[in-house]
Amino acid sequence: MSESITSHLSTRIRELYEHELDHQVSAINYHLFDQTLILILEGTVTPPEQLLTRISQKDLARQVRDVLDRLVQPQIRTLIEEVMNVEVVDFLSDTAIESGRTGAIAIFEFRPNLPPQTDRQSTSAPGSA
Repeated sequence: MSESITSHLSTRIRELYEHELDHQVSAINYHLFDQTLILILEGTVTPPEQLLTRISQKDLARQVRDVLDRLVQPQIRTLIEEVMNVEVVDFLSDTAIESGRTGAIAIFEFRPNLPPQTDRQSTSAPGSA
């Protein structure tokens, strides 16, 4: 995985967390194996989740995290597809509130690099089919 792709993907994921959750991710690590991308995001647990955990409201913290994951996960999947020009066929993710880490696995297929399609009817000669 090229440095420019990881840099661009990291920037987009950081922007997502800042825009959607007003939260900064501390680090993002990538591991690429054939058609599987593993992401490890450090520092994804927000201050409200940390507070709930500290005051022994772990169940409520987990509920908050589940809602946040449902918001963020589809967007991370889309960012991977856009930046890497792939189709993600399966996306698995979970957050460990205790460690503040989110792990994600994206299994993808490469998109064929086809030239842009044109309207064939408008380029056909009159009378040809």
